[in-house]
This record gives sequence, structure tokens and C-alpha cells, in this order.
Amino acid sequence: MIADLGATDEPMLAADFRALFGSADLGIVRFDTSTHRILAANTFFGDLLGYAPADLTGMTTDALIHPDDAVTRQVFHATQVDDCPSDHEGRLLTKNGDVVWVRIAAALVHDADGVARRSIALIRDLTARKAIAARAADDRERTHLALEAAHAGAWEFRIADRKLIWSPELFALYDLPDDAPMPGYAEWRTFVHPDDARAAEPPMAGIVDDAYSTEFRIRVADGWRWLGSRARILRDGDGEPARVVGINIDLSEPRAAVDAMTAAVSRFRAAVEAMQGVLWTNSSEGEMIGEQAGWGALTGQTQAEYQGFGWAAAVHPDDAAPTIAAWNAAVAARGPFVFEHRIRVANGSYRWFAVRALPVVADGAVREWVGVHTDVDDARTAGAALQARVAEAVAAREIALAQLHEAQKLETIGQLTGGVAHDFNNLLTPIIGSLDLLARRAPEPRAAKLIDGALTAAERAKTLVQRLLAFSRRQSLESRAVDLAALIAGVDDLLTRSLGPGIDLVVEVDAALVAEVDPAQLELAVLNLAINARDAMTGNGTLTISAVPTIEAGRGYVRLTVADTGSGMDEETRKRAIEPFFTTKPIGRGTGLGLSMVHGLAAQSGGRLDLESAPGEGTRAHLWLPVARPGSADAPAGMPAASLPRGGGQRLLVVDDEPLVRAATAAMLADLGYVVVEADGPVDARGLFDAAIDAVVTDYLMPGTDGAALAAEFRRARPALPVLVVTGYAGVDAIDPALARLAKPFLQGDLAVAVARVLAGN
Repeated sequence: MIADLGATDEPMLAADFRALFGSADLGIVRFDTSTHRILAANTFFGDLLGYAPADLTGMTTDALIHPDDAVTRQVFHATQVDDCPSDHEGRLLTKNGDVVWVRIAAALVHDADGVARRSIALIRDLTARKAIAARAADDRERTHLALEAAHAGAWEFRIADRKLIWSPELFALYDLPDDAPMPGYAEWRTFVHPDDARAAEPPMAGIVDDAYSTEFRIRVADGWRWLGSRARILRDGDGEPARVVGINIDLSEPRAAVDAMTAAVSRFRAAVEAMQGVLWTNSSEGEMIGEQAGWGALTGQTQAEYQGFGWAAAVHPDDAAPTIAAWNAAVAARGPFVFEHRIRVANGSYRWFAVRALPVVADGAVREWVGVHTDVDDARTAGAALQARVAEAVAAREIALAQLHEAQKLETIGQLTGGVAHDFNNLLTPIIGSLDLLARRAPEPRAAKLIDGALTAAERAKTLVQRLLAFSRRQSLESRAVDLAALIAGVDDLLTRSLGPGIDLVVEVDAALVAEVDPAQLELAVLNLAINARDAMTGNGTLTISAVPTIEAGRGYVRLTVADTGSGMDEETRKRAIEPFFTTKPIGRGTGLGLSMVHGLAAQSGGRLDLESAPGEGTRAHLWLPVARPGSADAPAGMPAASLPRGGGQRLLVVDDEPLVRAATAAMLADLGYVVVEADGPVDARGLFDAAIDAVVTDYLMPGTDGAALAAEFRRARPALPVLVVTGYAGVDAIDPALARLAKPFLQGDLAVAVARVLAGN
């Protein structure tokens, strides 16, 4: 029980309360317990709900409480002390009908006769904290779904107490129920295959940048499961290992494929040996490397004797020169080596052998040669065709294994990268759209500067997402016939400024060369290659951009080359150069996405990117682009940016299940003069669609029904209905080419032009 300080006989205490009432940073409201009418409310409470304090006086608390919040209503209507909790979270309604989360502490005020006729409530605003908690929950859900989709689980190992912490997804990888107790370190070791115990242990030394990866088997219900582990060691303030955090991925299917391929190779090797053939491998230059058991058994040479080019000593002297000439020709042509010559066998005699070898090509270069020597001394031609087919099959499987590995790696990285980029596009859309709207409303100078800075940062993020999408082959490309000479000339000034005064730019591009490519993406690709070249030359040297027509496999290409005189790359760096986020530049100097973006553009355009480099010899990046198809032409120029096309009150149905994206899009359209009807997904859109809707602006990826299917459904009712599909990436073949598209994220100008075009029937 507290006294009514408004009528106290202690003037000083009453004055103190009135001062607190007016200046407190929390809401204070007094109300009648019988009528529920507000007797007084301070400014903070009025601002919280959008009322002037005087307007609240006389209102009933019923009008301010969320209709579904019975507990909050009980707190405000309490007539007994027990009904007034000191800490309750509830919902109130603003003057505009918005929901505000608050923490309420209420107390009854008893008069001198002991009757409680008034209550005082203290209100704290929890809306921002609730929003942060909701976003955190969404982030956790997305992480859970990503791990579940990738058949992966996260974990942490605390070194001091050897405690393990697993995500729910990791329990599933170990075939354990979700409610199983967290295993201890010793118990976890019992799951690991005995032969893999050492590989499964987190290494505490001998690793680079405290990151490591490994593979090991664990025991599950139906046998053993291969797991891949990618982890990082975290150190304390003294630099000592404190924690290890990582992720485990189910490798059972890839390992099964590799095991099957290894078994197939072993079977073919056994088949070759059964046919009295000798299988051997040489490096790309023709040297024998490592143990070649078959060759040693055939010739009697030791490993030291046949290493390098020592194998040639076993060839008959009369056959040595023809053998070397034929071998050099095959190496130069990267074609099959087929020959017959005499070999000195282990007993010292010479026997005739038919030899056939094929190059194993990976990443556009010969990795090694796989060959078979078949004894044809008794019948020089008997079985030659069979032996050749065996050799071809072995080499083909070696090639397929290398290509499969590279394709799986790039496809996996591309899928993950594309998914992350798509989510970032959804996040960037309301950010860029809202900042663009604020910038157009002539804010005061300081705010305008901050908005401009935020827009610049958001545009940089948009460029980064475009590079991610380009690498993952999910970027929207508008390919057309592009005059390469004109395009290079158009970015000449930008290139010159980017390269700096110490680098000479040489352009050797014939004006007659026309390629089929997205011009904007090609400009970005050339700029990325030029900047990489500039960094490799440390600001001094010559950058040459050239292009030549060429034909490969009966198809015409234009090979655009960006060559520098820089430091060059070793073979290992060259092989990894196009991997996303791989960079040799210092921290803060590069994202590692430049070459991966160029690779994505080339692949999505029907070409490829080749890198030719060696230490001290500079780098030559060859971008292969298909020759323009007959009849293709440059796309028409866009509308002037000086004045945005505006609406005339047309009703637009905006469909998007993401509230932030939908709200930002609706705000931009309303600002352009359109009447906007918002729909939270396909189900809501069907209920709001009627004859008064002039056009539909819909997201593509939505639960239940995608935007393309929703557009087709509406067009069955109104065939001429203008529809604009908004999508975060273009890897969606199901969208009707006749439907207009707008890529996320977008500015108000992009949206204005796209909507004006669909309304005009373009």
C-alpha cells in the first residue's frame, strides 16, 4: 500500500513526485480503479503511445490495451494488491494502432479510509528489445535450416575442461536423438573409428592461421559414416589454445563415389596385368615419378634408375631416337602416344612392345600421362586394340575423377555462395530503398551526408553480392552483341585512373570483334582483371588488353586477354586463384571475389576463363566469349535518370512475404503516385486481387506458390494484366521470359522505370 502523493500533507515529497512525474525516462500513469479512466499521464507515456498527455486524461485504459492481452488488462483493472505484479510484460496500442511491448509495474493507492480508488503504473518500453530478439530468433532459424540442408552440424570444444557443445544438427549426424545428453569428450572418442582417432583430434600445432580440416569415420546405427571437419582454434589473451569451434559435414556419398572410382581403377589395373601389360604413369614432361612397380618388374630397373628420364635407358638403342621423336610429337599435340619398340626386359633380352599412352588433362593442362606397354613379341599385333581400349578406359576414368572433383567443389561453393547472396539481396532491398526515399526528401545537410554515406556503403554491398552471384552463376545476365573495341574505349578513362600513372595501358582490339555477353558485367570483369594486374605490378609496368578471334570444337569465340608484366603466380596459386575469397593481398586490400566473378561471367555466358602465369613472367588472363549470334543487337538505351516516371493513381498489388521488403517497395511506389495494396504472400494476394488492380508487383521466391505461378494464375483471369516479377537472382528457368523482371536490390528509380514499362505494355 502507498499513500496518494497527490494529496499528501508532506509538500516536499509531493513536489518531488511531481518533478519525477514530469521528467522520468519511463511512463507514469494514474487512473481510477473503478472507472478505469486515466487521471494523469506523464509526457514519456504520451510520446510512447503517440498522444499528448492532456489527450490521455479521461480516456479509459481499455482503449490502450491490446485486445488479446488479458493479463495486462487484469493488471490495469486490479483492485487488490495481489493482482498488481511488479514485473509484467504486456502489449499496448498506440494512437495509430501499432503494438508496443512494455514492462509494467502497477501499485494501488489507498486513501485514508483504506479504500483503493486509484492506481499508479510505471511503464518501460520493450519494443526495440523485442524486435532484436525476434531478429536473433530468425537468424538462428536460418542457421538451423542451412546446416540441416547441408547435412552439417556445428560444435565447440573447450580445452580447459574438455567440454563439448553440439548443435542439434550434429546429434542427427551421430544418429542420436535430439534429447540425448551432451556427450563428454571421452564418450565422443568411442564414436570415432579406431584407425581415425589421430585424424579426428584437433591439432594444437603445425597449422596455418589456426584453421584446419580433416576427415574421419564415426560409428552409426548401420555402420560407419565419413565426416568432414572444418575448424578453427581460438586462443586466449596469452596466445594459448582455449577453444576449438567447427562444423562437421556428412561425406558419406562423396566418399562412396571416390571409393567406387578407386575400385574401378584397381579393377582396370588388374585387367591390364592379367593381359600381361605394364601400366605406368609419367609427368606432363615425360618423367617417371614415384614408384612404378610394373615398369621395374618388366625392365629390372630400380626406382632410382628409371626415375626422371632414366626409363629411356631400357629402350633398344635403334629405337631410342624414333621413340623420343614420337613422344615429343604427342606431348606437343597433347594427343595419344601410340608406338612399338623394343624394351630390354629383366633377363637382359629385348622384346617388342606396343605402347599406348594418353594425357590426363585437368584445368586445361596436362597433369600426367597414363600408358600401357603390351608384350607383342610373339604376335606384334595380337591384342593391340584390346590393350589400347584398356588404356583409354583407365585414362578416361582418371580424367573423369579429376573433372568430377573440380566440378563438385565449384558447384558446392557456388550453391552456398548463391544462397547467401540471395538472402543478402532481400536484406539490402529495404535498406537501399528506404535510404533512397530519405535522400529524395531533402533532409537537413548533416542527415543528407549520413544518408549519402549509407547509400554508398549499401551500393558497395550490392556490388559484392553481384560478384557472389556471378561466381555462383546466378547473376541475371542480359547478353547481347557487344563491340569489344567500343566497350574497352568506353572504360578507358576509368582504367587509366584505376591503374595510376606508373602503368602504361596498351589496347589491341580490332573494331570488328563482336561477342555475345552482358556489357555491364564484362566492363566489371575487365576492371577486376586490370586492378589485379595493377596490384601484381606494384604500380609500375605495362597492361595490355588484346582480343583475337578463335575457333574451338567447331564454335567461334573471341579471346579477350588482359596481360601484365607483374610478379606472376606459382602453380598452386594459379589453380586456386578463381576460388571465392581466396586472395594473396593483405587484409583489407581485396575480397578474393574478383577472379571468381570473372569466372562466373565467362561460364554463364558460354565461355571460360584461363589463367596463364609463372613467377617472374607476369600473368595472362584469357576470357573466352562466344561470338555474337546473327541478328543480335545492343539493347536500347535506358530512360533518362533526370526525371522518374510517375504514376497517376493506378492501383498496384504488391506481393511479398518479407515484411521489410514489401514495406520498402510499397513506400517507394506510393511516393511515385501509385495507390498500393499490400499482400503478405500468395494466399493474401488472391483475396485482395480484383478488377480494380491495374498491375501486380510480386516477389518470386515465396512459400507455397512462387511469383511466376501466381502471375500465371492472375493472367488466366486477366490475360493482359501487367506483371513485374522481383527476384534476388536469375537462376530460375521457370519464369516466363515474357514476364518483366526487376533484380533485387533496387533504387526507387529502377522500380519507377520497371513499373512504367509494364504499365505501358513494354
